[in-house]
Amino acid sequence: QAGQRRAQVEQSLASVERAIMNEIESKAIRVQTNEGLRLLIVTGNALLYIPDEGGMKVYRLDQYVVKRDPMGNVMEIITREVINPRILSENIRSKVLNDRTNKDEDVELYTRVARSVDGSLWEVSQECNGVELPDSEGTYPIDESPWIALRWSSLVGEDYGRGLVEEYLGDLAT
Repeated sequence: QAGQRRAQVEQSLASVERAIMNEIESKAIRVQTNEGLRLLIVTGNALLYIPDEGGMKVYRLDQYVVKRDPMGNVMEIITREVINPRILSENIRSKVLNDRTNKDEDVELYTRVARSVDGSLWEVSQECNGVELPDSEGTYPIDESPWIALRWSSLVGEDYGRGLVEEYLGDLAT
């Protein structure tokens, strides 16, 4: 009977694996998934943004900050991206660029995702060069956020994870 149970478990795991691979292929996110896994192994941290449509974006540790509560639940995420102002609408672009002579110089876009005071929603807003982007404000139900802050391993009270590589630091140093 133990052999039958083992076979059933292996069959179930293979089924889940196929479903995950089909999802990765159908959304064309193989490259991003690989990058996220590499970041987790090496740095212990990766931030994923998976909108309903449009694939997936992976943020490296130098592109975001995260704050967690003592239980490890994400409380706030802030991302920093460098973008070309041409992707902004004309109205926003004129506000963001102000009196710049070089209208094609990249600008910094910050996105903030934070739990609402009552904890029932994620509140999202964006700012570019100190200008709040009015159409960027929104909310997500707490269990439907497209933002996923991953950690390889966690320590109590720490906002960031530890990577697999860190476990072998002594071996690598020798």
